[in-house]
Amino acid sequence: MKKFLLLFFATILFGVNAQSSSFERGFRDGYCKAKKEDKGQHSICATYPKTPIPKVGKKSYQDGFYIGTETYSKSNNSSTEWLEMAGKAY
Repeated sequence: MKKFLLLFFATILFGVNAQSSSFERGFRDGYCKAKKEDKGQHSICATYPKTPIPKVGKKSYQDGFYIGTETYSKSNNSSTEWLEMAGKAY
């Protein structure tokens, strides 16, 4: 019975992972890479925004990666931009 349950959960986990498209994986990887470049290599990329629907002809991993990095850049001011803005305020 234990082997059956283990096999059942392993099948479910593999199925959920297989359902994500290459565009979604690229989006997550690009978003995480941009976050690590901004916050440091040891930052955790546990959460991501909802993956957008890809445009026609833009369904590859590289397209998702590019859009993921752009999404992070637009949604968060990088540390250097924040420091530059703080320096100009005074």
